[in-house]
Amino acid sequence: MIVALTGGMGCGKSLALKYFGEFGWATLSADAVNREIYTRHEGFREELRKRWGSRIFGEDGGIDRRRVADIVFEQPEELEWLNGILHSMIRDHAEQCFAAKPEQDHVFEVPLLYESRWHVHYETVVCVWSAPEIVRERLRGRGLDDLEIERRMKFQMPAEEKLERADFGLINNGSPDELYRQCNELSKQLKEKIWKKKSS
Repeated sequence: MIVALTGGMGCGKSLALKYFGEFGWATLSADAVNREIYTRHEGFREELRKRWGSRIFGEDGGIDRRRVADIVFEQPEELEWLNGILHSMIRDHAEQCFAAKPEQDHVFEVPLLYESRWHVHYETVVCVWSAPEIVRERLRGRGLDDLEIERRMKFQMPAEEKLERADFGLINNGSPDELYRQCNELSKQLKEKIWKKKSS
């Protein structure tokens, strides 16, 4: 089974993914793959250089993701172009990972699961949700101001809609221990579903 894990910004997807890994699932993060592409994929760097020139590179020669964000979150057509490249590369990498471990059950964290229409590829979707005021507090703690938070959120489906569309929901308004307990219970349910499917 491949479970897709999604949710809004600052809702706790990465922590939930970590917990599923502790429960024996093979885990993969689209964000982690994305970071790998930014730092190590020379072909991707050249595509961005051709499109936007040297202004997106920092003094160390690496891609400055803040500068990229300044471009794409002000120009929707540029975000669409960037996602067109990144999404296909991330999906290809993910499918290779799944194929390399066909005997394992996977949890794949995809923040833009519904926005990219990837949900059709996975039989089970889990959404992590947090109350808006809690989300904003967490994002401010990461160094984002309210303007930047709004700018990024407007390109994402509302977290409430993601929760409504998902097969299962994890409500992350409390402590990490509370989220851990929810993930543990859901993991047991999903493994039972897998066992029944295999034994039928």
